[in-house]
Amino acid sequence: MELVINPPQEVFDQLIHLAGATNGWAHQPYDYRFYSQAYDGYWFVAMVDTEKEPQEKFVAGGCLARWDTVNDAPLYSIGLYYCREEYRGKGHGIPVFQKMMDIVSDGNCVLTAAADMSPKYAKTFGFTEMLAYWQMEANIEPKKMKIPENLVTEYTTKDWREVNAEQLEAYDLTICPRARRKIIRPWFEQDQSYTRVAFERNQNIVGYCTIRVINLNRLCTAPFYAENVHVAEQLLAGIRDSFKNSHLTADFLCTWTSVLNSRKR
Repeated sequence: MELVINPPQEVFDQLIHLAGATNGWAHQPYDYRFYSQAYDGYWFVAMVDTEKEPQEKFVAGGCLARWDTVNDAPLYSIGLYYCREEYRGKGHGIPVFQKMMDIVSDGNCVLTAAADMSPKYAKTFGFTEMLAYWQMEANIEPKKMKIPENLVTEYTTKDWREVNAEQLEAYDLTICPRARRKIIRPWFEQDQSYTRVAFERNQNIVGYCTIRVINLNRLCTAPFYAENVHVAEQLLAGIRDSFKNSHLTADFLCTWTSVLNSRKR
């Protein structure tokens, strides 16, 4: 076994294939390039079996990103921490996580992971604080997703490329206080990603939505912001034409915070 940082693409491909097949995690092979280019620091830490064929080397791994900003401390984020099922319980994942924590040191770090593993992460690595809400998830069969025919005419949508970049960035700052332009623009530009921006009559932005094709032949909303349900309907209606003749047959994956449960329709 060998601990490596930023191994070849095929190792990342094995990680997202396994994590998608067993946990349903939503990724694409090109995410490896996106993360490494969009963030100020990126480390894919993996334990590999050097005696296996290249397409079978992955044992355990995790991804760490660093996001810098002016006049504030860097933010670190850990995700995609996963151990191949046949290797679990043998200690192969611990060096992976420890290496990521060594890089973080005493920095501010958030962990996105399976909820049932929270006690272990709290005890072993000190992740004792949790958000006051959960990230919820729903899988919808595309043929069962119905959008009202008579949409509210107060709102319109445009492809993100038709929108003034400064206006979109200003709106995004109302959602996240850290400027995300250098992250969200490359995200919009990824292959098989479709983004529309919603406007009210006075041309103020009232939401935006990205839907992209992910592993296991699925679609995923990421991100999806709407000021109200009518804006959400317009955004989905604006994007759906991109998939009318699609070969996609698997689920449409939606995520939202639990504080919005009353609006999940």
